[in-house]
Amino acid sequence: MRTSLKKVTLFVLSTALVVSVMFMGGTTTSINAEETKKYTTTVNSGDVLTENVTQSDVGKKEPSETEEALKENFEDKTTEIEISVAETPNEESVLIEDLEVTSETRVLKENEVIVSSYDEFHAYVTNRGNGIYDTYIMNDDFLITKALTVPSGYSFILDGKDPVTNENHSLTAPANDDFFNLAIKARDNKETTMHFKNMTITSNGKYGLMYSSYENTTFIYENVNFYGTTLAQNTKGTSILHNVSATMASRYGQELIRSKTIIFRGETLIRGLSNNNSTTFNTADSNLIFEEYSQTTIQTDYRAIYANSIVMKRGANLDIEVIVNEGASALTIVNVKALTIENASLNVIIDETTRTSAIISADEFAMNHANVNIKGGISWQPIVAKNRVQITNESQVMIDSVYVSGGIIDQTESTTPYDTGILIENSTIVANVGTATGNIIAARKDIVINDSTLELNADKIDRNAINTASNLTINRSTILADSDNPRIGSVLVGKKFTVNDSDILVDAEGKVPTSSRYYMITAKDVEFVNARIELYLNDMEYVGIFDVANSITIADEGMKPSWFVAEANHKVDLINKAKTPIIEINSQQINVWNEVNATGTPDYKIYNSDNRMGTLKFSINKDGSIKIYTNTFENENGLMDIKAGTFTEHAIYAIGHIAFSNQANDDLSVLNIKTNPNAEIVLNYNKTEQLQGTADADGQYFSKLDQPLSVDYHTITITDGRFQIVEVLDYTIYGSVDLVNYPSSIQFGSIDIKNAAGTHHRDEAMTLRVEDTRYERTGWKLEVRAKQEMTDTAGRGSTLNNSLIFKNNSSHNGNAITNKPIVVYETPDQYDAVTELQFDQDLGVLLELTGANGIYANAGYTAELEWILTFN
Repeated sequence: MRTSLKKVTLFVLSTALVVSVMFMGGTTTSINAEETKKYTTTVNSGDVLTENVTQSDVGKKEPSETEEALKENFEDKTTEIEISVAETPNEESVLIEDLEVTSETRVLKENEVIVSSYDEFHAYVTNRGNGIYDTYIMNDDFLITKALTVPSGYSFILDGKDPVTNENHSLTAPANDDFFNLAIKARDNKETTMHFKNMTITSNGKYGLMYSSYENTTFIYENVNFYGTTLAQNTKGTSILHNVSATMASRYGQELIRSKTIIFRGETLIRGLSNNNSTTFNTADSNLIFEEYSQTTIQTDYRAIYANSIVMKRGANLDIEVIVNEGASALTIVNVKALTIENASLNVIIDETTRTSAIISADEFAMNHANVNIKGGISWQPIVAKNRVQITNESQVMIDSVYVSGGIIDQTESTTPYDTGILIENSTIVANVGTATGNIIAARKDIVINDSTLELNADKIDRNAINTASNLTINRSTILADSDNPRIGSVLVGKKFTVNDSDILVDAEGKVPTSSRYYMITAKDVEFVNARIELYLNDMEYVGIFDVANSITIADEGMKPSWFVAEANHKVDLINKAKTPIIEINSQQINVWNEVNATGTPDYKIYNSDNRMGTLKFSINKDGSIKIYTNTFENENGLMDIKAGTFTEHAIYAIGHIAFSNQANDDLSVLNIKTNPNAEIVLNYNKTEQLQGTADADGQYFSKLDQPLSVDYHTITITDGRFQIVEVLDYTIYGSVDLVNYPSSIQFGSIDIKNAAGTHHRDEAMTLRVEDTRYERTGWKLEVRAKQEMTDTAGRGSTLNNSLIFKNNSSHNGNAITNKPIVVYETPDQYDAVTELQFDQDLGVLLELTGANGIYANAGYTAELEWILTFN
């Protein structure tokens, strides 16, 4: 039963109890899917607003800035900060540069002194600045002639900017294999800071110029140009590079700085390394920190970083350029225990002819809203981590390589303490590889891909696109895999392979094999839920789709379009016949073709004629016979053939669902539907008319019709790749039943309160009109009830119970209108589309009072009626 309600409000206004009743109607709503129609007008006895209330009046707030505006503001603020710092120098971190050259000598502070030679500087520092000085300003180039041991707990600044000319001076140490004879050294573990700024440093000694083996020593190099082998050895302390340019010599093959902690600020350029025996930073327990917005470039011919950890902070950028002779090799470019990149960028550029080991190797690799770009070269693995790889929060990894012999992204240890070996979440991975002889993505533990996009392209691949010894889970993601000449390029999962609400497209071009033995998907269990998976297996080394031991589930919950399509240019089995997994399909249709590139009707089609979802649960025995456990599909073309075992003999398999919802509702002048993205649509309507079109990328299709849909049956055919449905637009049931006319007001004349007792007529006649436009009219019933009895409007609690009645004809005494519905009219077996009920003033809704008791004089009363229209 479908029921339609109209709610009507009655007003009773009186001076000497003058009562009036007013009906206010609502709008007509669709009834094709409703059980009840309500037509309601509510009495508004409060104050009426004289101005419209808009959204801006409620919870009003300033509009949020756009991303571009925020970026501009942020950049502006950055500029302001830089200007502010430059205008307020700080001896620890701010450059003194770009000052106007003047003949006047720089005005010195109390703690500053000009030194004319290294020996003079040496004498001051040895005597702790005579208790006065800690900042030494060079007015000449210095040649180091002897070692300097800095007193315990003493810190100093050596500033090479000439106080008169503003030119930077140099600090030079001659080549010397006896390191300690010319080193500037810390005496002990008391806190000591040595700050070198605004100078050129040259050191060709075997172990560098500055040395400390204590954890409380800090070396600061600010606005420094360095030439030589090694700048410093600070094995337990901290070294800071702030706007440093270093050109490395090759005499000893040492790193630039060996330090427990190395901090990068501003712009740093390191270049000119030796051939195959130099690493820029080469200490297993070093921790490299790239501060916010630092810009660092390392040019290397061997290895850039061998350290304990790397932390890249917001806005930091690290560029590594590998430059070697053609055909030469380099070691792992970045080798650390922990690499963390947050809101930063790491770029590695390698010559196409250069061979490397892993490009980035770590125990743990973590990206958060960061970018990693790796380009060129012949490498073992671009990104490898022993314990865990995490790429999250809008991170991007771009890999463009000539040749990769190992996993492109690889988690290698099975003994990792983490359950998830690779996590890719809300991020993008793009890999373009010439030849991949290993896996593209591989892990010993779980691989989880959430809300991400992966584009995996290889001219040739000799192993798997994704390989894990554990579980592979893909949620709400898009994966595109393309290979022009694969051998496998498949998915190999040690345990369960799960895909939820994701899009996967695999396009594997092929070659003529020496032997065919590969399956596209190998796992113990496979579960695809609401997924859209398309496999194009034009590689004849594939003999089948699934090599699965336990179960295969392809489930479509009907909430959105989903499908599984496997299409080959040769014979491909559904499963490995040596195994007998339980296969459960919950979908709309199953289509199988027995010919290459079939475009016509499927050879076998399993579906329900009304397009409802069905379930087929079966297994394929080793002898090829089929065992069916559950089947809710109709016995259509193909079902018997599945029982006969021919299901595994065909090249094209399509399991899927075409979504359909009619959003036009009762608007018969438009077609407005939601279906599969880019689906082809043909509407045949009104016997002779036809409309053709294509849904957009969201599956939406809207078009105005040349003529409105008639009350009849119409068909809409929707085709999407290997799937097709025919929907019937049955407007014989989409017609409506409506109460289209009822009194806009009911007025009762003035009543003398002394003569209140009795039945009071309306001032005017009333008409009720019902229209039934359904193709098949099955009857209806109109009722009325009081949602609110007659109640005084002054709020004094006076209610006139049972004071309204409905009287059908002159011989009828009338029924009280209470909160329980009473029948006004009910159709007979045969009736017309339009029923009009006319009531004179003394029939229909009347006011019946028993007397004046309980009635306030000069008071208003109001009631609310509800009309109820019920139909089959």
